[in-house]
This record gives sequence, C-alpha cells and structure tokens, in this order.
Amino acid sequence: MYSRAHSAIIIRMRAKRILKAAAAAAITAAIVCAAGCSYIVDGIDVSGYAPVALSTYEYFGCETYVAVYTDGASERERLETLWREEILPELEAVDRSLSAYSDPSDGSVARFNAAAPGETVEIDGYAYDTLVMCTKVYADTNGAFNPATARSLDLWGFTDRFLNGSYTPTEDYDREDPHTQLPDDEYVTAFARLAESFADVELYEKDGRYYAVKPADGSVPVNGKEYSLSLELGGIGKGVAADAVAAALERAGFHFGYVSVGGSSLVMLRNAARMTDGHNGQFDVSVVDPYSGGHYYRYYCSGTGVSTSGNYRNYYDYEGVRYSHIIGTDGVPYDTGIVAASVFGRSAALCDAYTTALCVLGTEDGAAVAFAQKLDGYDAVFVYDDGKSRYVYTEVDGELIGSGYTEVEF
Repeated sequence: MYSRAHSAIIIRMRAKRILKAAAAAAITAAIVCAAGCSYIVDGIDVSGYAPVALSTYEYFGCETYVAVYTDGASERERLETLWREEILPELEAVDRSLSAYSDPSDGSVARFNAAAPGETVEIDGYAYDTLVMCTKVYADTNGAFNPATARSLDLWGFTDRFLNGSYTPTEDYDREDPHTQLPDDEYVTAFARLAESFADVELYEKDGRYYAVKPADGSVPVNGKEYSLSLELGGIGKGVAADAVAAALERAGFHFGYVSVGGSSLVMLRNAARMTDGHNGQFDVSVVDPYSGGHYYRYYCSGTGVSTSGNYRNYYDYEGVRYSHIIGTDGVPYDTGIVAASVFGRSAALCDAYTTALCVLGTEDGAAVAFAQKLDGYDAVFVYDDGKSRYVYTEVDGELIGSGYTEVEF
C-alpha cells in the first residue's frame, strides 16, 4: 500500500528562510536564490542555475516531486525529455512491480501474493533487488522490519479498499467499521505468525532471470479458511522509487536538486542555492515536529537519502489508543512510544526500512538506540513519548545525543 501523506520534511534551499515542502509554488519562489555573483560548488559555477520543478501524482498513491537546478533553456528541455522518456516510465515500472494491487500478470509482488505455498514465481529486477534488501533488514532487525504484514494491514484497516470511501465487508474477518471495532485475537495471532514465514522466502537468479519461492508452510488456517503469505512493500517502495529517479538524474548529468516521493522518502543531490557557514552544496533538511508542525531537528547533507516514519501519519484513534499503519512483530499496530523516526544515509530505500524498524523496536531495553548506533553510514533521530515525558534521541556521526524534548513534562 502506498498512502498519500503530508510532507514530513522541510527543505531550506539557502541560509535565508526559503522553505521547501515539495510544492511547486515554493520552488518557484526560490528561483532567484542562485543568481548574482560567482558561486562555486564542487568546482562548478552555479550562480546562473535556477530550479525547475516537475511532479506527478500517478504513482505510489502520492506526489513524486523533482526539483532540479539547470543553467539554461536547453538544459531545461533536456530535463523535461528525461522526465517524459525515462523517469515517468521507470516510476510506472517500479510501482507496477512492487505494488500488491497490480495485475498479477505483470506485477511481481502481486504475482507472488497470488501464488500457492511452495510455488516458484518469476519476478523482475526491481522486485528482486528490493526483496534482497528486505531480507537483509529483516534479519538485521530480528523481524522489526517485515514486508510480509499485508494480511495484518488489511485486518486493521490500512489497505486500499478502506481508503476510497466505498468499503463493504468482504473478508471473514471484516467488521462493519474496522476503525471502531477491533479484530478478533485469533486473526491477529495467526497473521503475525504468518508474517514470520517471510524468513523462509527464497530468492535466486538464474540465466539472467529472477525468482522468488513462497515458503511451503507459508499459510495459516483460521476458522476453516487458509490465508497465504502476502507481501506489502509500502515500507520501502517509495524509497526505491526515490533512489531510481535520483540515479536517472545523475546518469543524465543533473547533479543539483532533490527528489521527494510522498514527502517522506527523499534523495538530496547537491544544492546550487547559496548557503553559508560552510554548507556550500548542502541542503538544510528540517524534520517536522509531529506535535507542533514546526521542526525538531536540522540536518545538512548532500548525496543523501532521507526517510521519516511515525504514528502521526496514516492512523486512527479508538478508545484513547492510536493505531497506525506500521505493524509490530505481534501483529498489532506498533505502540512502542516512538512517535516519529528519521534516518539519513546512502539509500533512501534502506532509510525507509530503517525508520520502520526503529518505530517497531522502540526504546525498551534500549533496542532502537542500540540499532541506530550500529548503522554504518546512516544517522538517525527519533522522538519518544512515554505518556509522561518526551525525548529526542539523535545518533549522528557515531554519537548519541539527547536534545529537544529531553525530560519535558506535559
């Protein structure tokens, strides 16, 4: 499932307060920011560069937004050609491959989901590479990141059929109103057990083609009906798309700008706008405060993937409890106290997966903190709320720093 979401990141293009929230109006307002006297970034005079904004809502259920600095009309035309002829087709291919809602005849994940336990399914390169990443993060996090929670997501009311306003019960476990009636425990337990069989998915390449083997025991019976293992790659898919678009831009020689998919999965290339205080070429990325709507952390970066996850997006509240789209290892929407987590590093896809894992791991026994400190080449920040105090943890450059809400009572 790919859900529409408000931007979780604010991007400041220069030292003066020009805010970037993945909106065309904002990018237009910043057009003059690179103009003026000579300004050198990585040996290139970018003083004449101006940003061009391109966007689409066609894929992943959200806006894909690209802001690229170019130095003339011919470069703008070349960028627009790249957008039409390469980037949009690639976005379509990634979405079709990774979406659980594609036609199984041409969607790899949908085809896997439709397969019987024990069946070998041919998949494409996008799905293969993504699932290889998923298996690694699943193992590294002891299942805290699990792309096989599709059944649980549907059980709790977070799949596409609940979003279009025309929901009617069709599954045996459905309720009249899934957001005010909790599911039966037997389904919760069974679907959590089913998700654990992701560890037994086999992936292999043969003669240039890719395959996934569904575990032979990848099903569970509930009330006389069998439910098979299904994948849902919404926790990594937008990051995969952001990485793919950024790679296409770099291959074509566009090195200044950024990519945003849904406002929560981004790749920052290099910044051609004027920055001060030693931040030439870097973006000033501010992570949105889930409480105030301002920001609680600022991170200067270039050549970096960015992702944010949390329980303040795509959720519902029932009887004083918040249920969000991130499923814990027990098959229940996570409730670890982490309200929002952001990760910065080489791959936006891995940043996506890591933020989900941090939310599920939580701070009990220091699990999220320990995992953040182990990440090689990735920095992490997250907000924790235990109902009495709020805390911000930052793990940047190998150091763990408490800041922001530390010991703030409310």
